[in-house]
Amino acid sequence: MSTATHNYKPRAGFDDSGASGLYHSARPNYPEASMQAILEAAQAGKPSPPLLNILEIGSGTGISTESLLREAGETKLKIVKYLAVEPSKGMRQGWDQAIRDKVLLDLRQSGKLPEEAEVSCIDGSFEELNAPKGEWDAVMIAQAWHWCPDHHRSLEAIASALRSGGHLALIWNLENKDTGAKWVGQLRDLYEPFEDGSPQYRHGYWKTMYKEAALEANFNIVEPKHFTRSIPTTVEGVKNRVLSKSYIGLLPQEKRDTLMKDIEALFSSKSDEELGRKWIDKANGIFEYPYTTDLYLFQKK
Repeated sequence: MSTATHNYKPRAGFDDSGASGLYHSARPNYPEASMQAILEAAQAGKPSPPLLNILEIGSGTGISTESLLREAGETKLKIVKYLAVEPSKGMRQGWDQAIRDKVLLDLRQSGKLPEEAEVSCIDGSFEELNAPKGEWDAVMIAQAWHWCPDHHRSLEAIASALRSGGHLALIWNLENKDTGAKWVGQLRDLYEPFEDGSPQYRHGYWKTMYKEAALEANFNIVEPKHFTRSIPTTVEGVKNRVLSKSYIGLLPQEKRDTLMKDIEALFSSKSDEELGRKWIDKANGIFEYPYTTDLYLFQKK
């Protein structure tokens, strides 16, 4: 069994950022192609037209929920049940505000989500899903699997939830510092020292799951998929993206204020050439924020 020994206390920082709306407004959505890949996997072995049941673990404020529901609506796929599971009360509040109160109304009014579709968010964890067993076509975990403390228990729970032939989808967005946008690496040098041992996707510790007997016993590994893009941002947008990080949210206010000033200084003290900044609309301060999105799929045996 691989039980992680990281500092999980920073997860508490998500309660405030989730409830306040900061997390939802500061974090990017997911590329349409990545959502298409998950929906295609969910249809594996289903009769046509498929009726899909989707389970999401660590749903946060619903950024990934919205991305998947909207892509399903655009491609006219019928989701009959969507259950989001989230341990943070603040994040669940954020999910209700974004998804229940806005996105669902919009999708139903536009005919892109059936009125009878069941979409909800409940309390739960990686190991305690509180979800029916054997009926889910896909289990999606977006921007969260690196927080899982017990891969063995979670993989067993996910395998029990999935139907035979269903898929587990792990997906992450990550700021891409390998595109010539030198400011991304310079920015990360400012905030990453505050991680304090909290689990991070880029460190790859989550890959210990590949050594788990529960993975080999229950899943076939599918070839990963990778997507690149740039999204529009501003200096304020960059600052909010940093503030949405769990460990930054737990810093004393004085340290957060200093970090924000350091970020402002980074952009004001260097030329565009030194930063590798590519403008979208210079007059309004809008420039490119490069991202990569990594998708890992596992099919239940």
